[in-house]
Amino acid sequence: MLFLLWIAASSIQTLYAWKCLFCSDAVTPTDCSKIQRCGPYEECLTDKYLTAGGDTRYNLGCRDTKQCKRSQADFKDIGKTMVCSECCSGKVCNSAGCKYKGYPSPRGPICTNCPMQADVDGCDNITMCQQDEVCMLGFHGQFGFRTQCEKQTVCYRNLHDLWLNIEILGKRQLQNTFKWGNGCMKCCNTDMCNDNCNETSSSDYIAN
Repeated sequence: MLFLLWIAASSIQTLYAWKCLFCSDAVTPTDCSKIQRCGPYEECLTDKYLTAGGDTRYNLGCRDTKQCKRSQADFKDIGKTMVCSECCSGKVCNSAGCKYKGYPSPRGPICTNCPMQADVDGCDNITMCQQDEVCMLGFHGQFGFRTQCEKQTVCYRNLHDLWLNIEILGKRQLQNTFKWGNGCMKCCNTDMCNDNCNETSSSDYIAN
């Protein structure tokens, strides 16, 4: 029984590998605009420390779960004084690591942000949108994608126009996603929701 539970936990951890903020010497965690894809047995890390000059800085990224806790001995040889070291499980959860306040509220969603990427999930940059913006996943040229913040009204209008203008057998539009062949466009309003083309509504239809 315990073995089966271990297998199930391992499978879930592999399936939901976290994406974490990834920066060195950041002034605050939310200043970090890079993400790192963790391995199946890693969590998001936050190391908060004081520099030799007394300034607070953060190291952010992924760390093996078994090595999450670090001691002052890990820092003393590089002139830093550790204040806090901790791990968390969740999408960019280290934005609020070591009791930092995290992203402001209210706010728009955190979105992946690349002008050109080869794959839907190929962007390692993020940005925080305005409250009237959503995350957008669109196509760039013939074979690539782009991700960014977009005004909500503009994104959904472009999604609708794309649906009307592309004549493809079996194309599908959901509430916020349009898929055709290997192409995809998406407008969504949750953190980093534009790193995939997953269906988020059951109200889709197929045009023949």
